[in-house]
Amino acid sequence: MIAQHRSLTLSIRRWWRREDGSMTLEFLIFAPLMFFTFVGTLAFFDAFRAESINEKAAMTIADLISRETGYINDAYIDGTYGLLKFLIRGDAKPDMRVSVLRFEEKRKGANTTDQDRYRLVWSKARGTGAHVAITDNEAKTMLPKLPTMVHDERLIVVETWSNYKTFFNFGFNIAWTSADGTAAPPPDNILLTSLIFTAPRVGLAQTCFNNTTNVANRIC
Repeated sequence: MIAQHRSLTLSIRRWWRREDGSMTLEFLIFAPLMFFTFVGTLAFFDAFRAESINEKAAMTIADLISRETGYINDAYIDGTYGLLKFLIRGDAKPDMRVSVLRFEEKRKGANTTDQDRYRLVWSKARGTGAHVAITDNEAKTMLPKLPTMVHDERLIVVETWSNYKTFFNFGFNIAWTSADGTAAPPPDNILLTSLIFTAPRVGLAQTCFNNTTNVANRIC
């Protein structure tokens, strides 16, 4: 019995120390893992690249408007919407909303209940119609998303929405949520959103909206 036990022990030790063999089994185990890791990395990289392009396109439009010295009109908004579609390319029908808001500081005094808030100057929307122009009531609720500014100062706000579609289901619904934040979108149709704000660079002229040549019709 002792000899058999010793022989079995030696056999196990020799088997444990062996370095010869075939790579077939290891390849069968690790090949699927390597494949999904590689494809998943490409899928996530492309999704984040699309999100970055969407944000940079909104930044470009906001910067363009902030440098404008003339009036903004519907033709100008149509042009910026065409620029947005050209830059993002992934979605042929993105949504865009350009707004100018005015910061209203709360009135001083112990008896007032007013709070800092934004008031609507003007707002225009382009796209499929899912996102309409900002109302004054909606502008009042945007303070948590925007900076506190000097009383009566203007702010140019550019918002974009575009759909990103992927052929791979790698849990994108975990990384992105729907526009209202209540439910995750399907993994093959992700809504990319951006909100970019900037102050006018020259003065108040470029924040005025006017479709006519009559100065009295401007909205500032």
